[in-house]
Amino acid sequence: YLAGVLIFLESTVLDALMTSCNYLIFTGLLLYWFQSVRARLLPSRPKTWVMGAALMMLLYQLLRVFKYRFATEPVMSRYLVYLYFAPMTLIPALFLMTCLRIRRENRQACWDEALLLIPPGLLSLLALTNDLHGLVYTPRVALSDFAVATGNYAHGPVFYALYGWMITSFTVGLLLLLREVRLRYRKALTYLAAVAGLWFVLLAYYFLVTDGTQLPRMYNTPEIHTFGMLGIFEVCIRSRLIPHNGDYPGFFRVLQTSALVTDRELRPIYRSGNTLEADTEQLRAALASPVYLTPDLKLSGQAVHGGFTFWTEDETQVHRAQDRLSEANEMIEAESTLIQAETEQREKDAWLQSRHRIYHEIAETLYPCQQRIERLLSEMEPDSPAFRDQLAFVSVLNAY
Repeated sequence: YLAGVLIFLESTVLDALMTSCNYLIFTGLLLYWFQSVRARLLPSRPKTWVMGAALMMLLYQLLRVFKYRFATEPVMSRYLVYLYFAPMTLIPALFLMTCLRIRRENRQACWDEALLLIPPGLLSLLALTNDLHGLVYTPRVALSDFAVATGNYAHGPVFYALYGWMITSFTVGLLLLLREVRLRYRKALTYLAAVAGLWFVLLAYYFLVTDGTQLPRMYNTPEIHTFGMLGIFEVCIRSRLIPHNGDYPGFFRVLQTSALVTDRELRPIYRSGNTLEADTEQLRAALASPVYLTPDLKLSGQAVHGGFTFWTEDETQVHRAQDRLSEANEMIEAESTLIQAETEQREKDAWLQSRHRIYHEIAETLYPCQQRIERLLSEMEPDSPAFRDQLAFVSVLNAY
């Protein structure tokens, strides 16, 4: 009975436990690295491509566990094998896109890099529809019994195209990376060589030792390739070929501005060297609109991923400039009033001068006639017979 229990534990429970622990360890390592990449890398295209590759690595591990632990029907096993090709083709493509972006250093547009996702997408689609055309795996048994087991299929042309794409994209990306490393950071060549050497040693040990013996397998080829690519990506990050910052507390401490990063509950996470003094209510109010801690110190806030960021702006110089501008405006307004008064006075003077000129012209025009009337009146004699006619003439002349 005891022997039966031990056999049962060895064949069922213990095997399931070890498989689960194996998956959890590798997946945990990948998740930890994914989170570190997400935290360390600055917002850029390489960050997008690297995080996409990390997600494909997680998918690769998940598909492997489903195939070997949960797939009980041939159709399920078959389609899990077909799905393998999605991460297997996309990871080298994303690696190539990352290397292209490293080489370009954001000097050129990146729309053409996304075109590199088309070949793996089409090849993966062909792999998923293999049951319709048999261009990836050609079954030698009935399709209902076909589980992509060794010996019951033949490789089709698309199978070689899939591996050709994986090898080509990885090789081109590696050559581009080696060129940039040689030009910008030669020390990274040693790290790349170490990663490649370890990758080769693990593959050699797996195929030459583990695969041909009954030794326990702590890992399989998916893990070797996954962590090999992870090692290359990490060399790119550590060599600063991909922009990153791992010491955020130190970065904030040397900031000359007053800045603060908090979590969702407004608990401080990172502080700058110039401490920002504000209570919780002021921080919460600053998220809606800027708050003035002093007449010249403005506090602003903004939501970021996982929390909030706050910073202050010293507006002393701005306010001084506004005061000087107000004084200048007052002076300009006073000068404008004075200019307006001078303009009005000039208009009055011009009007008076024109009126005086008109009166002067009238006087010059009437003066000869007035002198003639005066002369005629002085020559008139009331007792003379011509007085009546002379007076009439003077009257007519005066009326004219």
